[in-house]
Amino acid sequence: MEINYNSEPNLTEYKIGNTTYVVTIKFNKSGENLENIISRLIARDIEEAA
Repeated sequence: MEINYNSEPNLTEYKIGNTTYVVTIKFNKSGENLENIISRLIARDIEEAA
């Protein structure tokens, strides 16, 4: 895996095989922490699968 750091501070490119992923980092200003976000996403996936 090759990691290229772009000149923009919140943008990173990851190259895995022949695929390049561009990842943008955004900060949550609502005060929700990572644990709450992951729990919400898991709950949403479970609801959609049902």
